[in-house]
Amino acid sequence: MIKKKPFLLPLACASLLISNTLLAQDLGSMSGAKVKRADAAPPPDCTPKVKEPGAWDLSAAVGFNLASGNINSNLLTAGFAAAREKDEDLYNFTLNGAQGEQEGETTQKFIRSTASYNKLLSDRFYAGAGASFISDDIAGVDYRGVLNPGIGYFVVKEEDVSLSFEAGPAYVWQKLGVKTDFLAARAANEFKWKLSETAKVFQTAEYLLNTDQTEEYIVIGTVGIEATLTSALALVTSVQDRYNSVPAPGRESNDVIVTSALKVSF
Repeated sequence: MIKKKPFLLPLACASLLISNTLLAQDLGSMSGAKVKRADAAPPPDCTPKVKEPGAWDLSAAVGFNLASGNINSNLLTAGFAAAREKDEDLYNFTLNGAQGEQEGETTQKFIRSTASYNKLLSDRFYAGAGASFISDDIAGVDYRGVLNPGIGYFVVKEEDVSLSFEAGPAYVWQKLGVKTDFLAARAANEFKWKLSETAKVFQTAEYLLNTDQTEEYIVIGTVGIEATLTSALALVTSVQDRYNSVPAPGRESNDVIVTSALKVSF
């Protein structure tokens, strides 16, 4: 079986970003356009809600994703996210799930949750710890848990754009048909860029390398764009590549998931 290499998505990602950026710009233009008819409804308010410093940033999303790789399927997806930056403390929590049927016969489920706490040691350096859990029927992953302390650095940390990298050890325990656990080296990054009042792009990547068997590694990368529809509602479209060099028996290494969802901010 020929293994697909991770992140062979440059054209798809470029198309995704361009099309959604144009959508966001159009929405922004529409919201700022003058009303010519007296009886026309006012444009939607796309101004983001102003949150108090240190307040939680809460959101929920629901939509559909298209998975290709091990199984071609459409799944209903839902998620919740919470983030907080108070003084030098950074908190992040996410919970995402998807469920659907393949050809009306097999129910496919996906669950992933993450949690992290980091403390700023300076304007750019930070240290902390995180944990994640995943269960993925499509890839044959009964479960995978990861605990990871680490240290990171903000290469860019501005109001409209940020880019950070972090690294450290991780402990992985999983069941892909059989139970295994190992110590891993971990590296990750996160990028956010606010293009305008109505559009922002984001990218994340995580790399886990088994320190005992270096031919075994896991890569999860995501790129997407968020287009604001109203002050509380946004359209989010993303592409995620999940790659496991040593997949579950009878499964391929690579899965690509395209997700479109409506996001509500609280």
